[in-house]
Amino acid sequence: MIYKVMGKMFAIVGLSKAEHVILKCDPHLVDVLKGTYAGVGHRSHLDPRSWISVTLDADVPADEIARLVDQSYDLVCATLSRKQRAELGR
Repeated sequence: MIYKVMGKMFAIVGLSKAEHVILKCDPHLVDVLKGTYAGVGHRSHLDPRSWISVTLDADVPADEIARLVDQSYDLVCATLSRKQRAELGR
């Protein structure tokens, strides 16, 4: 399942062997998150410098996953045009 805002992807939910979500991430946090949680890694064709994969049943707390989803949405919204952000009410 792919989640988009104004046609731009911010999350991919994978329900294969290990349920996971792929999220856009602040490039400065990618290595920190990978070093902190075993459940954070990379598993897609997307740029590993700005996209992470979070395994949902691993060691990443639910509130941290929610924060990362919000952050991914915000990072993608920041790339939208002024008109698109206005349409979203941002």
